[in-house]
Amino acid sequence: MLSSAVDHLSMRRLRSRLLYEFRRIPTPLLIIGVIVVLSPFAVIHYATKAHQDSQSGVNYLPLNDPGSSGNGGRPRALISGVGDWLKESVWELSPVLRPPQIYAEGEARRVVCPAAERNRGRVDYDLANLTHTLTDLQTDGDFGIWDDKMEKNYQDKMKNDSLSKDQLLVYIVPFSHADPGWLNTVEEYFDTSIKHALNNMLQFLQEHKDMSFIWVETSYFKIWWQMLGDKDKAATRQLLKEGRLEIVNGGYVMPDEATCHYYAILHQYVFGHQWLWENLGVVPTHGFSIDPFGHSSSMPYFLKNLDFQTMFIQRIHYNLRAHLAQNGASEFVWEQPWDDTGNSSAMFTHLAPHHLYTIKNICGLTRSASCYMFDFKDSGFEIDKTQLKQQATALLDQMRKTGSIYPHNVVLYILGDDFRWAEKTEWINQYRNYKLLINEINGNPANKARVQFGTLKDYYAAVASRLDTTWTTPPSSVPRVQGDFFPYADKFEDYWTGYFTSRPFYKQMSRELERDLRTAEIMYSLVRLSTHSANRNTSLFAEDLIGLNRAAIGLGLFQHHDAITGTSKRYVAMDYGEKLQNGLLMAHAVILKNVFRLAQVASRTPVHAANIILENYRQSAVSLPVKSPIRFGATDKERRIFIFNSLSRSRKVTIHLFVETQNVQLTDSNGKTIPYQVSPALNDLDTSGDFFDIVRISFSLTLDPLALKAITIRSLGKRSEKVRIAERSGSVIRSTHPLKGKIPGFTIKSMGTDNLINVVTPHFSAHFSPETGLLEAVTLKDGRQRTVTQEFKRYETQSSGAYLFIPNGIADIHPYPRTVRVIEGPLFTEVQSIGSKNILHVTRIYNTTADHGRIMEMETITELTSLPNSEIVLRISSDVRSNMTFYTDSNGFQMIRRSVSHDVPMAANFYPATTMAYLQDDSVRLTLHLTQAHAVGSLKSGDMDVMIDRNLMQDDARGVGEALQDMRVVKTLMSLQIESEGFILNAPYSNPTDVSSKLNLHLNHPPYITFEQANSTISAFEYTPVDKPLPCDVHMLMMKPITYRMEDRRLGFMFHRLGMNCADNRTDEDICTAGKDGIVLDGLFKDVRFATYNETGLNFVQPKREVLASEPVRVETMRITAVTAEMPITKKSVARSDVG
Repeated sequence: MLSSAVDHLSMRRLRSRLLYEFRRIPTPLLIIGVIVVLSPFAVIHYATKAHQDSQSGVNYLPLNDPGSSGNGGRPRALISGVGDWLKESVWELSPVLRPPQIYAEGEARRVVCPAAERNRGRVDYDLANLTHTLTDLQTDGDFGIWDDKMEKNYQDKMKNDSLSKDQLLVYIVPFSHADPGWLNTVEEYFDTSIKHALNNMLQFLQEHKDMSFIWVETSYFKIWWQMLGDKDKAATRQLLKEGRLEIVNGGYVMPDEATCHYYAILHQYVFGHQWLWENLGVVPTHGFSIDPFGHSSSMPYFLKNLDFQTMFIQRIHYNLRAHLAQNGASEFVWEQPWDDTGNSSAMFTHLAPHHLYTIKNICGLTRSASCYMFDFKDSGFEIDKTQLKQQATALLDQMRKTGSIYPHNVVLYILGDDFRWAEKTEWINQYRNYKLLINEINGNPANKARVQFGTLKDYYAAVASRLDTTWTTPPSSVPRVQGDFFPYADKFEDYWTGYFTSRPFYKQMSRELERDLRTAEIMYSLVRLSTHSANRNTSLFAEDLIGLNRAAIGLGLFQHHDAITGTSKRYVAMDYGEKLQNGLLMAHAVILKNVFRLAQVASRTPVHAANIILENYRQSAVSLPVKSPIRFGATDKERRIFIFNSLSRSRKVTIHLFVETQNVQLTDSNGKTIPYQVSPALNDLDTSGDFFDIVRISFSLTLDPLALKAITIRSLGKRSEKVRIAERSGSVIRSTHPLKGKIPGFTIKSMGTDNLINVVTPHFSAHFSPETGLLEAVTLKDGRQRTVTQEFKRYETQSSGAYLFIPNGIADIHPYPRTVRVIEGPLFTEVQSIGSKNILHVTRIYNTTADHGRIMEMETITELTSLPNSEIVLRISSDVRSNMTFYTDSNGFQMIRRSVSHDVPMAANFYPATTMAYLQDDSVRLTLHLTQAHAVGSLKSGDMDVMIDRNLMQDDARGVGEALQDMRVVKTLMSLQIESEGFILNAPYSNPTDVSSKLNLHLNHPPYITFEQANSTISAFEYTPVDKPLPCDVHMLMMKPITYRMEDRRLGFMFHRLGMNCADNRTDEDICTAGKDGIVLDGLFKDVRFATYNETGLNFVQPKREVLASEPVRVETMRITAVTAEMPITKKSVARSDVG
């Protein structure tokens, strides 16, 4: 068995070496040779291959892939031990490598924690199964949905008088789509357009009582509101009260729905809705999402639980729009597949029947409709009376056809475009001419039609009346839809899947701000709870609230669908980066201040001052995060390190710090020494693979929920000194190529390419190529070997742009071979792959039984300036029989099943993923954990492609007018997990396992580390505020001040009960089973007693029920529960007057 497995591995590597040597042959000679040798066998080969593929179920997309990047074919011995100092060696002789063990057909795993039942109700349209069946890709979405068949059906109904007997109702809804940045910055748009549009709105609606207007973005409205005097503010409130001005959506922005994480989506809704409620006394009830490039299935759940009644969506695949419209499903109830109640999270959804919201599209459904004829923006005159009847008849015909696709015969006619209504003449011309058309249509009883200006509220009220329903329970007569609307295509084969990855530098920066703002708000809340008293001087916290407010602005603004997507002008993207950087600085200031306050509360010694700095920070808006090294003075030999766990669940972690010397001692609050591993500090700011002139120390800790732990680090000597330290373990460094210089204190050993790199942990063994430093195989704990390989590939293109992904072919990234280094020690082993100046890849594996020992951490640093028109992917290939199916997360909230189709272009098989993607068969699940949004595809069974970065030389003609060339050095953080137990292949609804959910939270919420720059009187301590931990399947998504006003004493909590799959074949002791236990807010925190709490929507606005704090907060599986509570007086005061 061993020999056959080794032979198999050797043959696979021999094939890779042959391919590598082949690529060195001059191209013309290679082409001639291939033609001469292979042409006689071409027909036989392809016929045989087609037969084999049809039998095995393996299919390949028609793009040239030259295969693996030469790994060499020589048999290898495995590296053995690393030295006596390593008590538990991470290098071992290879165990017996067995072929994959497949469970017997039909063998099922008993479910022990049923997390979410599948919705058993009627589903008319499952988008996961429908999207790839509409394969006629020869249409331009601008042509509209009205085809010959629809025209014939319409004419037949006209002849038979079988159209709706209800009067045609049409609501003309003026709007302006106001991007908070795109071709210009937020400030430029406001000065040139927005303030004029809103000023004109206020004046015109007061003068014309039958005119109406809707507005979406709170960000712009807030800036405009601050310019108004009291009289204009009162007039605006009156228009809102009358219903002629309506705020719809009302988030800080109209967020992207593919690349945003659900925390950021909900945070910007809280921020926007709270401002609207505080200043205008309104809260939106209707969604209006007209410009995101595809729509997420998580959004209907979010909006439903923001207490919305309906939602409006626009951009979906042109074939899907036509299919739904032609089958009477342009309005539908959008359900969650896991909601077994059918209605508790279902949302009535209006799908715009037009391709776009622009003037040229909105007047009708037919190709012959000349919508520009009904745009009177620049018309300096009224419609000629001789043409009025003809134009009114033409418009009414289009309106009637639009009404015919709905069962209620009510038409929503949105009137606007990007940055419209900024000129007074547009208000006059549009109103005057539409009034002529309205009067002409309404004045003829034979038309059986009534047209008027209105708002979304007016339209949906009429629809509800016609359908005899309320929006609390969606109408049963409307079709039911499940799934999401990705990927989006606007015409032909143009799929908008490039923006899932575009400008990854800023995508990662946004997630950092999200993490840091969440940490800052939690720490602020903990301090307020631990130091609150009736007579407390709360003005000490004013600066915190200012900082949190500014950080919220930076985060909220970047969720805009032209910001986080990477689809703005280059200089606008840089402006977004500056705003993100400012938000980070504000969040950091709050964190540092509250670390000090908590230290004052928890330290055993009095504390009056301390100089605390961040361990990790960005020096500018264009730089990667850097780690601050810990340095000591000549007489100042001690520092306190503060480590905060922002999760509501305890965890074991390994901490990495940069220190000026390896001669240190670590002690905890009880004086117990902490063992640590010392290794060279890799320069992770570029792709050079050089080392910093400092060292990295690594150690393991256990962190309690929401706990702040302070430990002591003490210098025992300079780096040049030899000091024996019992708790210190060194690292052995092996390299295939000599290093540029010596690394003081470390010995570098030569590593040949005949030895397969084999890293063994308590959970698995990983096998790496010494030529590439990339993964080749994994041996599971039970001895079964699985093929899992890593390769970096380059999609070549001449057509892709910021929005679109249009690959021409795929190739390797040269040159090979690479320099491969292995750093090995008792806590972890690291395999570093350093090649060209384009990519540096590090895989880190922990030698621990804790959760993070189950994964391979991966850091990839890329710089693509020298690779024009390239789109870089990390391809993970495996022997997982995934049956052309894989799963990606939806905004980090839930998982979505994806099917691969060879009947559509390659780009159509890429989907957005923000935190996780996995594929599986009946014996193994392979999960990739992500820390930012990526495009993820699976082009054949067992494979996943993860788009890392893009460098493009052309614009893709979708409006931005620039190539995507502003290259940055990008660091991508991911983790790879392989599970052979704990998941269910045929679960009613697929979810991560409990272990996978924990690991994903750990990756996206790492411990927050700060330390003293100079020694102070702070002692080592453990601040553990949680009295009773939350249930293991509940994630505390938010704990924050509801508003950033000093007089507001309310805190808001969001609890998310995670969906999990688990089965009875688990061998772990720490198994988290999904439950229904609630959260008792009273007693959750030590010495804090809440009296009551209010159940609210996800915006914390309107209380639904006041509840005694002793009654558990109910959180159902997959769902998010939001509650608010007044900050109470502590049962036992621990405040000191000098805190602040």
